[in-house]
Amino acid sequence: MKVRREWRILAVMVGAALLAAPVFAADVDPPGGERSGVCDLDGAWLGDFAAWNMSGLVIIDSDSHWTGRILLQFIGFDPSIGGLLPATTYSSDTGTWVRTGQRTFDYTIIGYGLDADGLPVYIATNVGSFELSENCDVYQVTSETLALYLPTQDPFGDEPPGIACISDGSVGTARRIPVVPPCEP
Repeated sequence: MKVRREWRILAVMVGAALLAAPVFAADVDPPGGERSGVCDLDGAWLGDFAAWNMSGLVIIDSDSHWTGRILLQFIGFDPSIGGLLPATTYSSDTGTWVRTGQRTFDYTIIGYGLDADGLPVYIATNVGSFELSENCDVYQVTSETLALYLPTQDPFGDEPPGIACISDGSVGTARRIPVVPPCEP
């Protein structure tokens, strides 16, 4: 009888621990997305990337606390890279991020420069990092490199970029898009 009682107590303790585990693992989002200095990235952001004379709409979605996806739509980006390439339009970008600290992240994004017929002229990869403010509503992004690959290359293969590898170092900012009240006509 004593053994059965001990097993019940153990089962209740294990059940309670499993229910509490997401809280201890930081898988529960507190109000405002801030966890003792650890920011939650999920959401829509409005970016300003003045060094490249563009702005952008950014959607960040987490797979977990450690990794996730980035979707970007740039406005004002010169797809010809200053006349270097005959691209007339640029696709939206997509990429991934990994957490490197409480409010710091590394990212890789990829997009295509397209000709007038919509065919790829190049594949662009941008690698960099970003850091969120203490209140998790603004981030500063630092672009490390912009690599331009031929449309036939694998941008994740062993070959160096067939067109260019540009050391960047430019800095931009983005802020969360808040829910605001409607304007008054």
